Amino acid sequence: MTAERAQEFGVQLAESKQALLAASDFVSVHLVLSDRSRGLIDRQALAQMKNSAFLINTSRAAIVDQQALIEALQIGQIAGAGLDVFEVEPLPADHPLRRLPNVLATPHVGYVADDNYRTYFREAIADIQAFIAGEPLRKLRLILSAGGLLAPPFARIIAPSLITGVGMRVLLAPMEGVLDSLVRELLTEVNDYDLCITEFLRVIDQRLPAKSFYRLCPELHHASRTPSGTQVRVQLLGQYPEWLAENAAQAVELGSYGVDLNCGCPSKHVNGSGGGPPCSKIPN
Repeated sequence: MTAERAQEFGVQLAESKQALLAASDFVSVHLVLSDRSRGLIDRQALAQMKNSAFLINTSRAAIVDQQALIEALQIGQIAGAGLDVFEVEPLPADHPLRRLPNVLATPHVGYVADDNYRTYFREAIADIQAFIAGEPLRKLRLILSAGGLLAPPFARIIAPSLITGVGMRVLLAPMEGVLDSLVRELLTEVNDYDLCITEFLRVIDQRLPAKSFYRLCPELHHASRTPSGTQVRVQLLGQYPEWLAENAAQAVELGSYGVDLNCGCPSKHVNGSGGGPPCSKIPN
């Protein structure tokens, strides 16, 4: 976080992680899991916290060294912990965290709130009624168990800040303007290390023409159909958190991009911009 952003939100920047841990009465973890965040709260970090401090983790279990946390709680190195995520879920009945008096554990329900349930149920009922009536489904549907998002035809893009994660998958019925909107709103939300993308976008729709989908950037992976002929897969290779953060405005070049899915060209279709020769079968 930059000093300007901290000032905008009225928060005080710590000089270092160590200084933050040493000064905090409550340390609450709000991070996606990545190679950079895995094990971020380890034995050394727990030792730097106050004996009166509490650790709260509602993000991902692997961000905290669970064995180190158990030992710190057992010896009173920290006062207690509030945990909503665990290495094994549901938490086994004989797990040490269940027996510690200074642990408050919830079964991965940190996102649950009355307002959320009202929204979920209201939109679910509306979608069922629309489906029965043969009308388009209009709401973005979150498929959390699949680690991704499902947007039925005519989806409208909502809550773009939720569209983050490692190996994120987005299922999106192609429609004029929807993909553009998704990418634009997604990039507006990007901050350092918010996104660590290995598989950025998956587009599924039987009606998708072979020569009509969107060019995302010069590193667009070769699109290919599954044997069933119903799926087009668009993949960004590698991990791009810093690249996306630094180039949010230029990261995606939106526009029409024609591809013959059976052209047999090399893996990268770049249409003349970086990384390899353009596909001779792609119109200029």
